[in-house]
Amino acid sequence: MFRAVLPSSHTRYVVTHADLSKYLEEMFGSDIEFNIEHTNDHWHFESPERLTQRQLREMAKDIKKRRDSASS
Repeated sequence: MFRAVLPSSHTRYVVTHADLSKYLEEMFGSDIEFNIEHTNDHWHFESPERLTQRQLREMAKDIKKRRDSASS
């Protein structure tokens, strides 16, 4: 497992633990323990793959889009 941290500029796009958990389960499967934490204004989690900074930024943007479309 690889430790991943969302860039601080994109952490604000992920509002809840559930948002991130659901996205990761869709991406990697529900049988993985991601050990998601929110500390010092950053989301941290474990991933079965090493994620690039670009992938992490895109992930945060995708989560925001989903949340925005669900609320409209």
